[in-house]
Amino acid sequence: MNPEEIKSQLLLDEDLLRDLFNRFDPFRPLRPRDYTDHPAYVNCQDVRGDENILNGIGKRILNFAGPASCHLYTGHRGSGKSTELYRLKSYLEENGFLVIYLNSDEDLDLQNVQHTDILLACTRRIIEELESSSIRPNALLTWLRERGEELKNFGLSEVDIEGLSLEQQVFPGSKIVANIKTSANNREKIRKQVEENIVTFNEALNEFIEEAQQKLPNGKSRLVVIVDNLDRIPIKRNPDGSNNLDVLFIDRSVQLKSLNCHLIYTVPISLLYSHSAANLQNDYGNTEVLPMIMVQDKEGRVHQQGIDKIKELIQERIDYVVNRFVEKKYSLSIDNQRTSLLSLEDIFDQTTTLERLCLVTGGQLRAVMILMGESINLIDQLPITRKAVERAIAISRNTYNNTVDGKDWDKLAEIAKSKKVINDEQYRQLLLDRCVLEYREVDSQKIWHDVHPLIKEIDEFQEAYQRLNDEY
Repeated sequence: MNPEEIKSQLLLDEDLLRDLFNRFDPFRPLRPRDYTDHPAYVNCQDVRGDENILNGIGKRILNFAGPASCHLYTGHRGSGKSTELYRLKSYLEENGFLVIYLNSDEDLDLQNVQHTDILLACTRRIIEELESSSIRPNALLTWLRERGEELKNFGLSEVDIEGLSLEQQVFPGSKIVANIKTSANNREKIRKQVEENIVTFNEALNEFIEEAQQKLPNGKSRLVVIVDNLDRIPIKRNPDGSNNLDVLFIDRSVQLKSLNCHLIYTVPISLLYSHSAANLQNDYGNTEVLPMIMVQDKEGRVHQQGIDKIKELIQERIDYVVNRFVEKKYSLSIDNQRTSLLSLEDIFDQTTTLERLCLVTGGQLRAVMILMGESINLIDQLPITRKAVERAIAISRNTYNNTVDGKDWDKLAEIAKSKKVINDEQYRQLLLDRCVLEYREVDSQKIWHDVHPLIKEIDEFQEAYQRLNDEY
């Protein structure tokens, strides 16, 4: 079967559509194997204001003389932070580090999280990772034995420490973490008991970490812990006027930095546009920010380089799926992993359909995945039609319409005109909700903001923008 015959079959194959749909899963960041087994990563540095996590955080850790440092990483949800953090993980591992990745969604209740929860989750992950290395954490075992009665108050029955596996010996606190995440009744009691012993706990844990770093497996010399998805913590106002983000990341910064290893925390982007910004820099140093891919410039003109980068990203995922599909279904070996059996011209009914999809995402990678997946879901065979793309866009546009409060349309109009975010809680919430996106220019490194393109198509926004123009 020649390539043209294969292409004709592929365009009609519903099984291929299913595989394509799953490849554009918006909640699956690229994993390390996606960089090696089949390179799917697209470097967007030149359309993200020259941001490069390998330089911004990776080299800082490599060049740091001591065993411990703490770094913050932020950006809009869905901008690709987890993908970049996995890339950083691979980079650091290649340079002799043992890197432990912690997904906060799995380990923490982000609706109600405190520093003790994070430290306990980090502890469990560290011990799980090092269990196979037979590094016995004697200080932690002693700490737990001395608090046998207190462990009962965590809802744990008395345990025979010597009879358990290393992870179970050291951390029956896995149960503690589970209770913190799921049990509102026990949460405050557990936190209080951990907080009362946090100094001795940290001392015992750091003694274990220091010993472990002398015996890390496979030639590794230092330990890095990445705590991802803390940027998903919602802002909540406390009765005293403070908010939960300030309490966690500013008031408890000493505790968050207390582990004697390199730490990377993701934080909500709204923190960088608040009265806490200076304290955040003072406590942690500069926060690394992942901007959007710039698909329009500050004046609203199409930035073709950014559009082309999104096209490249889509093509890479299509190539991965199509090549594997052909190898499996037709028993053909694809020698060149980057061979494009189906081009973007084959996948879309016309170039303008693809351009339209790229532009309305605002350069947000998750929006690209969502629109691609929904568009594929709305067709029975390739190519993707303009009608399917417009229906997918309408679904996302309606979601944003429901997200915006009535009082916020005028604020969004102001931002669209000024390209600036005012240091105010309501404006920060618009950043957190991805109604407003952040961009950075490569040459000048100037940061600017704009309203999400989907919101600009909503009648209420256009009316607010017109009112604002009439005032000038």
